[in-house]
Amino acid sequence: MDVEPGDPRTKARDDVRDVFARAPKGPPLRRCPNCGAEHATHRGFCPACDKAYDRRFARVSDRQRWVLGAVGLVVAGFAAALILPGVFEAKRANDRRAAAEQAVRVAEERRRLTREQRAVRGRPAGLRAPARGAAGAEQLAARRRLVTALEAAILADARARVAAGELDGPLTRVDCGPLMRTPENRGEEEDLARTRGRYDCVAVKRDVINGGKVVGAFGHPFVATADFLRFTYVWCKDNKVPGERGKALAKVPVPPECVGAEGRPRVGDGYLAPTDP
Repeated sequence: MDVEPGDPRTKARDDVRDVFARAPKGPPLRRCPNCGAEHATHRGFCPACDKAYDRRFARVSDRQRWVLGAVGLVVAGFAAALILPGVFEAKRANDRRAAAEQAVRVAEERRRLTREQRAVRGRPAGLRAPARGAAGAEQLAARRRLVTALEAAILADARARVAAGELDGPLTRVDCGPLMRTPENRGEEEDLARTRGRYDCVAVKRDVINGGKVVGAFGHPFVATADFLRFTYVWCKDNKVPGERGKALAKVPVPPECVGAEGRPRVGDGYLAPTDP
């Protein structure tokens, strides 16, 4: 088959022929940097002394290398003995300093939480407990007015905290619901057998709206207890313990009187629920 000039196959054959033409006809001549002998060889080691052609510091013998290595180990060990104790002591000192600083931060946070969650007591002006033997409807109406007065008192307290820079606002209202949830979700003021009501309250910053309907409220949490015998109340700011997304620097439970748990033992971050009415 005839091949025309410029055909790619012709060029490829010429390139291969050129490569083989430039290839050495035998092994290269190499001079050993260790013993100085010259040999034509493809091996990486000198046939005379069996040392590598690319060996660093070729004139340094194996014995000398072992001695230098041992001296290096001794020097490194001596240097480590001098340096490492100081390094470890510096780390221990840094750990102690960090622990002390952390303890200060925890103590400051604990004091802040204790101050912020302090119990605040109040009595509504112009509102008294119904007389003994009053009708049930009259007692229920008075209890509801007590809870309304409690919400107003918490709102005034929360707004004062906003003005002092302790909370962010503005606040529109306070909503209180039952602290102890029930299927009916009724407030304990509706049960005349109970002498006090416990409430979970929110100083509302804004409503949570879903589908055009108010489904919740966003704001600052409080807890409160209303005394239906004395017609007094007590409330506390409630700093919730962070969930899975965060870890609290310090945890301080709210005073037990704010959740109607005076005298009840502590359990975790709260108290045992009271069993008395």
